[in-house]
Amino acid sequence: MMPRVDVLVPVYNSLHVVRPCLRSVQRFTDVSVDRVTILDDGSDSHTAAELDSIAEEAGFVVKHSARNQGFVRNCNWGMEQTTADLVILLNSDTMVSPGWVDRFVAAFSIDPTIGVASPISNFAPHMKIEMVPGMDYLGMQALLDDAEPPVYPDITTPEGFCFGVSRACMASIGYFDLVFDDGYGEESDYSMRANNAGFRTVCVDDLYIYHRGRGTFGSDRRNELNSRNKEIFFARWRPRYARDFEDMKSRDPLSGRRALFAEQRKNAGRPAVERA
Repeated sequence: MMPRVDVLVPVYNSLHVVRPCLRSVQRFTDVSVDRVTILDDGSDSHTAAELDSIAEEAGFVVKHSARNQGFVRNCNWGMEQTTADLVILLNSDTMVSPGWVDRFVAAFSIDPTIGVASPISNFAPHMKIEMVPGMDYLGMQALLDDAEPPVYPDITTPEGFCFGVSRACMASIGYFDLVFDDGYGEESDYSMRANNAGFRTVCVDDLYIYHRGRGTFGSDRRNELNSRNKEIFFARWRPRYARDFEDMKSRDPLSGRRALFAEQRKNAGRPAVERA
Protein backbone atom coordinates (compact mmCIF):
# COMPACT_ATOMS: atom_id res chain seq x y z
CA MET A 1 0.00 0.00 0.00
CA MET A 2 1.29 3.45 -0.92
CA PRO A 3 2.12 5.62 2.10
CA ARG A 4 0.02 8.69 2.75
CA VAL A 5 1.96 11.91 2.21
CA ASP A 6 1.26 15.43 3.41
CA VAL A 7 3.25 18.46 2.24
CA LEU A 8 3.43 21.45 4.61
CA VAL A 9 4.56 24.87 3.35
CA PRO A 10 5.19 27.37 6.19
CA VAL A 11 4.59 30.95 5.00
CA TYR A 12 5.03 34.36 6.54
CA ASN A 13 4.50 37.19 4.02
CA SER A 14 7.22 37.39 1.27
CA LEU A 15 4.80 36.73 -1.59
CA HIS A 16 7.56 37.35 -4.13
CA VAL A 17 9.17 34.03 -3.14
CA VAL A 18 5.99 32.23 -2.08
CA ARG A 19 4.25 32.49 -5.46
CA PRO A 20 6.90 30.64 -7.53
CA CYS A 21 7.21 28.02 -4.79
CA LEU A 22 3.49 27.26 -4.77
CA ARG A 23 3.31 27.33 -8.57
CA SER A 24 6.02 24.69 -8.74
CA VAL A 25 4.25 22.57 -6.11
CA GLN A 26 1.00 22.83 -8.07
CA ARG A 27 2.75 21.90 -11.31
CA PHE A 28 4.91 19.04 -10.09
CA THR A 29 3.00 17.42 -7.22
CA ASP A 30 0.91 14.45 -8.34
CA VAL A 31 -2.02 12.59 -6.88
CA SER A 32 0.19 10.50 -4.59
CA VAL A 33 0.04 13.42 -2.14
CA ASP A 34 -2.93 13.39 0.22
CA ARG A 35 -2.79 17.08 0.99
CA VAL A 36 -0.72 20.21 0.46
CA THR A 37 -1.22 22.60 3.37
CA ILE A 38 -0.05 26.20 3.45
CA LEU A 39 0.72 27.16 7.05
CA ASP A 40 0.12 30.90 7.14
CA ASP A 41 1.93 32.21 10.21
CA GLY A 42 -0.06 35.40 10.75
CA SER A 43 0.78 37.06 7.43
CA ASP A 44 -0.70 40.45 6.54
CA SER A 45 -4.23 40.59 5.11
CA HIS A 46 -3.05 40.98 1.51
CA THR A 47 -0.83 37.91 1.73
CA ALA A 48 -3.54 35.90 3.49
CA ALA A 49 -6.04 36.72 0.74
CA GLU A 50 -3.53 35.81 -1.96
CA LEU A 51 -2.80 32.49 -0.26
CA ASP A 52 -6.53 31.73 -0.15
CA SER A 53 -6.79 32.47 -3.89
CA ILE A 54 -3.79 30.30 -4.79
CA ALA A 55 -5.04 27.46 -2.63
CA GLU A 56 -8.52 27.53 -4.15
CA GLU A 57 -7.07 27.37 -7.66
CA ALA A 58 -4.53 24.64 -6.86
CA GLY A 59 -6.63 22.48 -4.54
CA PHE A 60 -4.42 23.18 -1.53
CA VAL A 61 -5.50 23.81 2.06
CA VAL A 62 -4.63 27.00 3.97
CA LYS A 63 -4.45 27.15 7.74
CA HIS A 64 -4.25 30.72 9.02
CA SER A 65 -2.74 31.46 12.41
CA ALA A 66 -4.30 34.44 14.17
CA ARG A 67 -0.83 35.65 15.19
CA ASN A 68 2.76 35.15 14.17
CA GLN A 69 4.01 32.11 16.09
CA GLY A 70 7.52 31.95 14.65
CA PHE A 71 8.85 29.37 12.21
CA VAL A 72 9.41 26.47 14.60
CA ARG A 73 6.02 26.75 16.30
CA ASN A 74 4.35 27.10 12.91
CA CYS A 75 5.98 23.91 11.65
CA ASN A 76 5.05 22.02 14.81
CA TRP A 77 1.49 23.35 14.55
CA GLY A 78 1.24 21.85 11.07
CA MET A 79 2.93 18.55 11.94
CA GLU A 80 0.64 18.03 14.92
CA GLN A 81 -2.41 18.20 12.63
CA THR A 82 -1.36 15.52 10.16
CA THR A 83 -1.60 11.75 10.46
CA ALA A 84 0.19 10.98 7.17
CA ASP A 85 2.87 8.29 6.98
CA LEU A 86 5.33 10.82 5.56
CA VAL A 87 5.36 14.58 6.14
CA ILE A 88 7.45 16.87 3.96
CA LEU A 89 8.15 20.37 5.25
CA LEU A 90 8.94 22.63 2.31
CA ASN A 91 10.32 26.14 2.76
CA SER A 92 8.44 28.82 0.85
CA ASP A 93 11.62 30.02 -0.92
CA THR A 94 12.08 26.78 -2.87
CA MET A 95 10.95 25.40 -6.23
CA VAL A 96 10.39 21.67 -6.63
CA SER A 97 11.16 19.31 -9.51
CA PRO A 98 8.97 16.84 -11.40
CA GLY A 99 8.28 13.68 -9.41
CA TRP A 100 9.75 15.14 -6.26
CA VAL A 101 7.30 13.50 -3.83
CA ASP A 102 7.65 10.10 -5.50
CA ARG A 103 11.41 10.31 -4.97
CA PHE A 104 10.89 10.96 -1.27
CA VAL A 105 8.47 8.03 -1.06
CA ALA A 106 10.97 5.75 -2.80
CA ALA A 107 13.69 6.71 -0.34
CA PHE A 108 11.58 6.09 2.76
CA SER A 109 10.19 2.85 1.31
CA ILE A 110 13.54 1.07 1.05
CA ASP A 111 14.23 1.04 4.79
CA PRO A 112 11.76 1.49 7.66
CA THR A 113 14.56 2.87 9.85
CA ILE A 114 14.91 5.98 7.66
CA GLY A 115 13.45 8.75 9.78
CA VAL A 116 14.55 11.97 8.07
CA ALA A 117 15.63 12.88 4.54
CA SER A 118 16.38 15.89 2.36
CA PRO A 119 17.48 16.35 -1.27
CA ILE A 120 20.37 17.95 -3.13
CA SER A 121 20.16 21.71 -3.74
CA ASN A 122 22.03 24.77 -4.93
CA PHE A 123 21.77 26.28 -1.43
CA ALA A 124 22.26 23.70 1.30
CA PRO A 125 25.42 23.63 3.42
CA HIS A 126 25.90 19.85 3.44
CA MET A 127 24.08 18.75 0.29
CA LYS A 128 25.07 21.62 -1.98
CA ILE A 129 25.84 21.19 -5.66
CA GLU A 130 25.79 24.48 -7.52
CA MET A 131 23.93 24.72 -10.80
CA VAL A 132 25.91 24.24 -13.98
CA PRO A 133 26.38 27.54 -15.85
CA GLY A 134 23.55 28.03 -18.32
CA MET A 135 21.40 25.35 -16.68
CA ASP A 136 18.40 25.86 -14.41
CA TYR A 137 17.35 23.57 -11.58
CA LEU A 138 15.08 21.56 -13.88
CA GLY A 139 18.08 20.85 -16.09
CA MET A 140 19.98 19.69 -13.03
CA GLN A 141 17.11 17.33 -12.23
CA ALA A 142 17.12 16.02 -15.80
CA LEU A 143 20.81 15.11 -15.42
CA LEU A 144 20.02 13.20 -12.24
CA ASP A 145 17.21 11.39 -14.05
CA ASP A 146 19.79 9.97 -16.48
CA ALA A 147 22.40 9.20 -13.82
CA GLU A 148 23.10 6.09 -11.76
CA PRO A 149 20.25 4.98 -9.47
CA PRO A 150 20.04 6.61 -6.04
CA VAL A 151 21.75 5.04 -3.03
CA TYR A 152 20.23 7.30 -0.33
CA PRO A 153 23.48 7.84 1.57
CA ASP A 154 23.49 8.51 5.28
CA ILE A 155 24.19 12.15 6.10
CA THR A 156 24.77 13.89 9.41
CA THR A 157 22.03 16.52 9.41
CA PRO A 158 19.51 16.78 6.56
CA GLU A 159 18.66 20.32 5.51
CA GLY A 160 15.50 22.07 6.66
CA PHE A 161 14.59 23.72 3.34
CA CYS A 162 12.96 20.44 2.27
CA PHE A 163 12.67 18.07 5.19
CA GLY A 164 10.90 14.72 5.03
CA VAL A 165 10.00 12.95 8.30
CA SER A 166 8.43 9.53 8.76
CA ARG A 167 5.44 8.92 11.01
CA ALA A 168 7.50 6.41 13.00
CA CYS A 169 10.13 9.05 13.69
CA MET A 170 7.57 11.64 14.77
CA ALA A 171 5.87 9.08 17.00
CA SER A 172 9.21 8.31 18.63
CA ILE A 173 10.76 11.74 19.17
CA GLY A 174 7.99 14.26 18.56
CA TYR A 175 8.55 17.53 16.74
CA PHE A 176 11.04 20.40 16.71
CA ASP A 177 12.35 21.76 20.00
CA LEU A 178 10.76 25.15 20.63
CA VAL A 179 14.00 26.43 22.17
CA PHE A 180 15.09 27.15 18.58
CA ASP A 181 12.36 29.81 18.38
CA ASP A 182 12.23 31.46 14.93
CA GLY A 183 14.48 28.89 13.30
CA TYR A 184 18.06 27.90 12.41
CA GLY A 185 19.36 24.68 13.90
CA GLU A 186 16.03 23.07 14.72
CA GLU A 187 16.36 20.56 11.84
CA SER A 188 19.93 19.68 12.82
CA ASP A 189 18.87 19.10 16.41
CA TYR A 190 15.93 17.00 15.22
CA SER A 191 18.21 14.88 13.03
CA MET A 192 20.60 14.23 15.90
CA ARG A 193 17.67 13.22 18.09
CA ALA A 194 16.45 10.92 15.33
CA ASN A 195 19.88 9.26 15.12
CA ASN A 196 19.87 8.85 18.90
CA ALA A 197 16.55 7.05 18.63
CA GLY A 198 17.92 4.63 16.04
CA PHE A 199 16.67 6.28 12.84
CA ARG A 200 18.75 6.88 9.71
CA THR A 201 19.04 10.38 8.25
CA VAL A 202 19.67 10.30 4.50
CA CYS A 203 19.98 12.29 1.30
CA VAL A 204 17.45 11.77 -1.48
CA ASP A 205 20.30 11.80 -3.98
CA ASP A 206 18.17 11.58 -7.12
CA LEU A 207 16.30 14.81 -6.34
CA TYR A 208 17.40 18.40 -6.99
CA ILE A 209 15.36 21.27 -5.56
CA TYR A 210 16.04 24.97 -5.98
CA HIS A 211 16.47 26.92 -2.76
CA ARG A 212 16.65 30.71 -2.89
CA GLY A 213 17.85 30.94 0.71
CA ARG A 214 18.04 33.85 3.14
CA GLY A 215 14.60 35.05 2.11
CA THR A 216 12.94 35.08 5.51
CA PHE A 217 14.96 37.39 7.78
CA GLY A 218 17.13 40.45 7.33
CA SER A 219 20.84 39.87 7.79
CA ASP A 220 20.99 41.23 11.36
CA ARG A 221 18.15 39.03 12.60
CA ARG A 222 19.48 36.04 10.67
CA ASN A 223 22.95 36.41 12.17
CA GLU A 224 21.49 36.83 15.66
CA LEU A 225 19.37 33.67 15.37
CA ASN A 226 22.13 31.67 13.75
CA SER A 227 24.65 32.59 16.46
CA ARG A 228 22.23 31.97 19.33
CA ASN A 229 20.95 28.64 18.03
CA LYS A 230 24.41 27.33 17.14
CA GLU A 231 25.38 27.78 20.77
CA ILE A 232 22.36 25.75 21.86
CA PHE A 233 23.02 23.04 19.28
CA PHE A 234 26.71 22.63 20.04
CA ALA A 235 26.13 22.64 23.79
CA ARG A 236 24.01 19.54 23.21
CA TRP A 237 25.77 17.77 20.39
CA ARG A 238 29.33 19.02 19.78
CA PRO A 239 31.35 15.79 20.39
CA ARG A 240 28.99 13.50 18.51
CA TYR A 241 28.30 15.99 15.73
CA ALA A 242 32.02 16.57 15.17
CA ARG A 243 32.62 12.83 14.95
CA ASP A 244 29.69 12.18 12.62
CA PHE A 245 30.43 15.17 10.41
CA GLU A 246 34.06 14.15 9.96
CA ASP A 247 32.88 10.66 9.02
CA MET A 248 30.51 12.13 6.44
CA LYS A 249 33.23 14.32 4.96
CA SER A 250 35.59 11.33 4.67
CA ARG A 251 32.89 9.28 2.93
CA ASP A 252 31.86 12.20 0.67
CA PRO A 253 28.44 10.66 0.00
CA LEU A 254 27.75 12.86 -3.02
CA SER A 255 31.08 12.27 -4.75
CA GLY A 256 29.42 10.47 -7.66
CA ARG A 257 26.85 13.21 -8.11
CA ARG A 258 29.55 15.89 -7.91
CA ALA A 259 31.54 14.09 -10.60
CA LEU A 260 28.48 14.01 -12.86
CA PHE A 261 27.95 17.75 -12.62
CA ALA A 262 31.68 18.50 -12.76
CA GLU A 263 31.75 16.89 -16.19
CA GLN A 264 28.89 19.13 -17.27
CA ARG A 265 30.81 22.17 -16.00
CA LYS A 266 33.82 21.11 -18.01
CA ASN A 267 31.64 20.90 -21.08
CA ALA A 268 30.31 24.36 -20.29
CA GLY A 269 33.85 25.71 -20.26
CA ARG A 270 34.00 26.35 -16.52
CA PRO A 271 36.36 24.90 -13.88
CA ALA A 272 35.10 21.58 -12.57
CA VAL A 273 35.46 22.57 -8.90
CA GLU A 274 32.87 21.80 -6.27
CA ARG A 275 33.21 22.29 -2.55
CA ALA A 276 31.87 19.69 -0.15
